[in-house]
Amino acid sequence: MRAGVLDEAGLKKLRERQSKEVLFELLRWPDGEWSFDQRVRLAGSQHGAEFDTAPLLVEAARSLPPELVASRTRDDERVSLAEGVNEKIAAGLRLLSSEGFVLSRVYAPMRLGEVVTVAGLPEEETRRAVYVLGLAGLLERPDRPRVLPADLLQQAAARQSRPDAASAAAQEAARQTGERERPPEPEPAAQGTTEELFALAGGATHYEVLGVARSVTPEEVKRVYYTHARRLHPDRFRRGADEEQRQRIDAAFAKVTQAYEILKDASLRAAYDLKLSKQGK
Repeated sequence: MRAGVLDEAGLKKLRERQSKEVLFELLRWPDGEWSFDQRVRLAGSQHGAEFDTAPLLVEAARSLPPELVASRTRDDERVSLAEGVNEKIAAGLRLLSSEGFVLSRVYAPMRLGEVVTVAGLPEEETRRAVYVLGLAGLLERPDRPRVLPADLLQQAAARQSRPDAASAAAQEAARQTGERERPPEPEPAAQGTTEELFALAGGATHYEVLGVARSVTPEEVKRVYYTHARRLHPDRFRRGADEEQRQRIDAAFAKVTQAYEILKDASLRAAYDLKLSKQGK
């Protein structure tokens, strides 16, 4: 880089880093509503970024809630070593000690329930290790639960390979059935400010941190949090911020997320309300 201008190699690295950061945040969000507007595309292949997805999937999986990991594993599913395990580890894929231990226990094809038994670790820890090792390509899980049905995945692959034809077919089907064009999606909330984020994080209670009343419903808690996430997510403020500012921003948003995690859960919220009443708040 010279005089503030990126060369081709620097631009490639920047695209790769930005793509990883965006995907990592998406992979760590276990719930929420997502939409995709096919009009939002970058023309041409020169805008693409290529990188190894295994480390990204592994790192994100390690922070997922235990109940989500449990829903994506089954006791009766088959588990076996994948080909080239040693080569993949030698290439630099780093494993936690628990993941390496569970991998060493899978010496032959077996059921996941058997892996839990022979590993001798807490069940939650073993399930997460198997889930991570599968994403890393170190374990084969042919019977793993799938989020989307196979036919839907095939349709998506077909549309991706023939985007123009698929779009034309959808338009023709809509014309024949008299279906009206979908209204445009609402504009995303305007970006907030770091001052607003810091003000929320300074709240004395989780309710004040989210900016909601004590009588707020779980649905409203979720709606308010996702509004804050769109407007005040740390990624919106990273440009131009130094390391100290980034740490302060991350810590402030972590308080907002903690408030959401407590108030969205009925049992955690009840315990928290009891604690507040004892403190006279």
